[in-house]
Amino acid sequence: MGFITTACGVCNLGDKIYCIGGWNGQVGIRQCDVLDPDIGKWISIAALQTGRYQAGVCAMNGQVFAVGGCDAWNCLNSVEVYDPETDEWSFTSEMITARRGCGVAHFKGKLYAVGGSDGTHALSSTEIYDPETKTWTPGPNMTTPRANVGVAVIGTRLYAVGGFSGKAFLNSIEYLDEKTDEWTTFMPKGSSTSSSPFSSSPTPSGKSSLTHQFNFESRGNGENGQDTSFKISDAEAQNGSNCVHEEEK
Repeated sequence: MGFITTACGVCNLGDKIYCIGGWNGQVGIRQCDVLDPDIGKWISIAALQTGRYQAGVCAMNGQVFAVGGCDAWNCLNSVEVYDPETDEWSFTSEMITARRGCGVAHFKGKLYAVGGSDGTHALSSTEIYDPETKTWTPGPNMTTPRANVGVAVIGTRLYAVGGFSGKAFLNSIEYLDEKTDEWTTFMPKGSSTSSSPFSSSPTPSGKSSLTHQFNFESRGNGENGQDTSFKISDAEAQNGSNCVHEEEK
């Protein structure tokens, strides 16, 4: 890149990599660049309307979304959309809650903003953006507040990985299931004193969440629900055996 930055948002759109905003040591910056791997060069594109760092960045429907973040000291609830056809950023509807360090993913045809921080507390809340109505609605709460959380979609699940709870750095993982619309937590093996590999705990919304204690590995590309499976190795299971859970295609 032709500039130095940290806490920028990165996503891919088509066959290009977009680097959006970031922090220059004093303020959130407006700078945006795109990498074309075919020519091996970074190219500057239109600048953000608002300088922001720790923004959630994600591609959806041929556009790049920059969600929330922080300008210098203030968390933002504003959302900008980049159209590569016109090389322009425009504002869309603001989030309900200002948040920085949220994870953003395209899931079930909508944009999900997961966790983050409001500048004072780590958040367990989620919000969902409908591109048809261009409105945000509250989503189901995670089991754990997570700022600076990583998110990814595999098959019919949206995963939230690690983050900071406001008290500790996290190595736990939870997922939102498309069918149940509830978050379920994966606890790292050995992190619980429970003798059972399965336990139930309430989410902040009051719903019950099933907790699994196991190590797992994924196979396949997991794109659009294709070719995904999980091998679950659970030494604490009743029979001590391994099993393979196949995602529905």
